[in-house]
Amino acid sequence: MGRHLRVELLTMGPGTETYSRFGHSALRITDLRGVGDIVFNFGTFDQDDPKVISKFLAGDLSYWLSVSTYSETRAEYRSEGRLMVGQQLRLSPLQRRRLFLRLYSMARPGRREYRYHHFRANCSTRIRDLLDGVLGGELRRQLAARPAGTYRTWLRRATRSAPAFHLAFDLVLARADRRISAWEACFIPEQLMRALASVRLRGASRGEPLVVRTRILLPGPGFDHEPPAEPWTWVVLLSGLLLALAVIPVGLRPASPWPWRACGALVALWGLGSSVLSALLIYIWSISTLRVFGGNQNLLLLPPTQALWIPVGILLALRPPPRWRPPGWLLGLLAAQGCLAVAYGAAHGLGLVHQGNAPVVLASLPWSVVGVWILHRARCVPTSD
Repeated sequence: MGRHLRVELLTMGPGTETYSRFGHSALRITDLRGVGDIVFNFGTFDQDDPKVISKFLAGDLSYWLSVSTYSETRAEYRSEGRLMVGQQLRLSPLQRRRLFLRLYSMARPGRREYRYHHFRANCSTRIRDLLDGVLGGELRRQLAARPAGTYRTWLRRATRSAPAFHLAFDLVLARADRRISAWEACFIPEQLMRALASVRLRGASRGEPLVVRTRILLPGPGFDHEPPAEPWTWVVLLSGLLLALAVIPVGLRPASPWPWRACGALVALWGLGSSVLSALLIYIWSISTLRVFGGNQNLLLLPPTQALWIPVGILLALRPPPRWRPPGWLLGLLAAQGCLAVAYGAAHGLGLVHQGNAPVVLASLPWSVVGVWILHRARCVPTSD
């Protein structure tokens, strides 16, 4: 049976939908006698489930193995204008037969579902593990010895054309900075495609490449498409601009009410945005069973006490100094918060902490320092005669 089978890894380029930004992987098995041309797809889930995002964050999202014809798969991706690359794999007849029977068994109702994990159990890693099994562990032996950056490295690369995703992953992912191997990096379809192309076989096919040939089955945007700008650059610049607009007028005319009104509005806006992010980080940490969301160090920069800046900003805007002066306890509390943020920023700069959140430090730390200075200035405004 295996002599008549051809196995191809299908790699699809990134799409426009949220879930398709990373691309996609599937296995195509063709019976050369014309009996069938089937695509096995581990990336199927209920797109209409209103709780899909909360289930993903909680680590409770179910995916399953679906089966379709190659013509159906090709038509779907052609309508979306997405790239499709086929890599024919050099497997023995016995290996091809084992792979097909394993996929056929896994596609049965009651066995096809699995618990999704973005790094360890997705459309690419399930294929990687299956191929490694039929190859007797050869994939893992070769790929596990090659360094390949970190999980965050690959997430940033895969989302560089999707700024919202890029920013969100950097904010909510806490444990994504461990050095990983090329084997682990295969959670990204692009990396699985490149990794298989680098593997050399042993045994009867010793020294020969695993990939027999590579062909473009559908044209479309590839993985090397570059965006116009790095999203964190704009966030840091915007944060600095708002901070300057808040501080400069107060520094120039501390006795006038209008600089304080403008300053208060910006401080309240910062407090609202940062406290929403703080609540989101705490919520995700509390509901998720995934370790990648736990112990997020961004909470040292965006603690729950950020919510205090909202009433402070409102009072500065509605009752500018000297009509309202911040009480000493409030200044002390926010000063302690600022000192914690400064200490964390210093530890980050010295390489004592390893979460890849330098842009978050650059965007938020100046507010922690200058905010305390603003409150101190507000307490020092002289009473008008």
